[in-house]
Amino acid sequence: MAGDAKEKKKKKPSEEKEGEEPPARKKETAASGTVKDKDKEAEGVDQAASKGALSRLRQRRWPVFFVLYVASCAWLVCMYDACDVKPSKLQDCGHSGIQYTECATIACFLKGGGKMLKKQVEIDPKGESLGLDVAEVDNSDRIRLGESITKELIVTSIAGAAAEYNSQVESAEDRILVGDSITKVGSSTKLQQMQKALLGTYKAGYKVTLSVQRSNVPWYLKWLGSKADFATSPSYQKWSRSVSYVGGYGLLCWLLSGYPPASLPVYYFSVSGLTSLMLHRCCYNENVPDGKPHCHKSRPIDIEDAVAEAWSRTQATLAKQYKSFAKDPQKYMKSLVPKLKL
Repeated sequence: MAGDAKEKKKKKPSEEKEGEEPPARKKETAASGTVKDKDKEAEGVDQAASKGALSRLRQRRWPVFFVLYVASCAWLVCMYDACDVKPSKLQDCGHSGIQYTECATIACFLKGGGKMLKKQVEIDPKGESLGLDVAEVDNSDRIRLGESITKELIVTSIAGAAAEYNSQVESAEDRILVGDSITKVGSSTKLQQMQKALLGTYKAGYKVTLSVQRSNVPWYLKWLGSKADFATSPSYQKWSRSVSYVGGYGLLCWLLSGYPPASLPVYYFSVSGLTSLMLHRCCYNENVPDGKPHCHKSRPIDIEDAVAEAWSRTQATLAKQYKSFAKDPQKYMKSLVPKLKL
């Protein structure tokens, strides 16, 4: 019996039960597991804190932020006079017999649209062809310079000298793109002559001048054809820019308000669109000098300048009111009370 006990004591660690770790290794595993658990807990606390700050702010609805947004837009519209244009600088924004509703709503988007981006490029074909493939396209619904263009040459692919020219030009506006219209090749303006000139080869060192036109309509509106010309009007471009600024301010107010996303297009973006329209709409005035348009363009000003002008006008108004109050408070307070006729 004593011999058996001694043999058990002399057993080596390798002879221990399978799957059982030594005490030292157990301590190391426990220590590493504790560190990992602490890291995960710390990471979870950081994420919970970052999410908790926004959730605590949006855990209830704050209508005061929407009221602040609407009040700010109303202040901008009231304190900035978009129609304060000198009679000598009135620009027509409508047509004969136009009514107030049309003038104040859609007229500003219809005036001045449809203009094409025109440019001239000079390509050195280096003894080869220009590398432009074109197609004769019927575009009778597009209006250019008051004339209906029934057919035009549209670029369908670019290679060779034209592709090399594009690689050397930094600005995308100066490049030749698929969909551009070729209106002149050298001195040729007729369709058949231009097609022949585009397919021909040129002597080394001879540079070819091309007249290219491109629509300013955004790509997502080109399917509308000539009906999308409103997107190129100066008033629409100013309106869309103002919508992005005012809508960004509205997005911040919505984020702080705690309301669901469904309120964004209905209450915030619609208000930004209406506010921007009031800043860049056309103005209707029947009391204008002879020969001047009744429906005229508003002041061509950016949203930043409009806000600055509204703020300056607000300061001047407050200073004037304070001066009147300081001069005779009693008389000033009486002037605020409406007089009732008995």
